[in-house]
Amino acid sequence: GRGQQGGAMGSISRLAYAIIGACAERLDELTSQCLANSLWAAARLHLFGAKVEDFMRRSLQDLCMVRQLRIFTPQGLANILWAIAELSAGISVDRVASLAPSGVEVTVELVFLRV
Repeated sequence: GRGQQGGAMGSISRLAYAIIGACAERLDELTSQCLANSLWAAARLHLFGAKVEDFMRRSLQDLCMVRQLRIFTPQGLANILWAIAELSAGISVDRVASLAPSGVEVTVELVFLRV
């Protein structure tokens, strides 16, 4: 019945948030494809909240400071851009700007498609 469906969705949601939290904690272990896919999945599942913002912040820091973008496939880069735009849709522009790594010049309107 409907009650069982709601319980299953709640379990899936809790699992998704747990996985995103684990991804944020183990970011340095994720391959470039795994990082792109994880961001895409979080956006596709419409996840939001502190764990997702933490994952997005850590991912942006990793992308800007550690990884070289050339290691990503064009599809991976497109997925990352789409995911960041989707994940930032419900966040204020000031909050989105605060997610960017310090010392990195970011044009919020361009990066997060708010032009």
